[in-house]
Amino acid sequence: MQALYETATRIDLFKLHDAEIVGIDVGVTTTRLDLRFAYIGKGHEANPHGTDQLIKPCSLVFHNVRDQRVRLWSESTRQFLPHDEPSRPIDDCIIQFTLTATDGDMAILLSGFHRLGWTEWQFRCESVTVAWSAFCGVAWYDCPR
Repeated sequence: MQALYETATRIDLFKLHDAEIVGIDVGVTTTRLDLRFAYIGKGHEANPHGTDQLIKPCSLVFHNVRDQRVRLWSESTRQFLPHDEPSRPIDDCIIQFTLTATDGDMAILLSGFHRLGWTEWQFRCESVTVAWSAFCGVAWYDCPR
């Protein structure tokens, strides 16, 4: 992907609900998440439009990653267990993306589907860079009704 846009600010204004994952690279201190699309909020300084926008393709790079925990829901035990494939924790769509900033640090929670079942992927990082190639129109949830 050749990114035309990039930002490392206001990551909380990006929405990843239903974003399809096309690639994950879990490194020692950097994790890259490539998505078919994402959404950027209308209040983000990198969004020149007056509405939330669909952006494609999109990549997120998490810097200085640590304290990773990948868990898979087990129906038989009714609890989360360690994931069998921690280097590819989610292989379908992201359903939940939660970012909590604390003292120059970020706590990330990504939840979604893996062929083995429902997954929660948690980690801490110092910063996030988001890059994408194009604005592709108004986000479906921001369209006039």
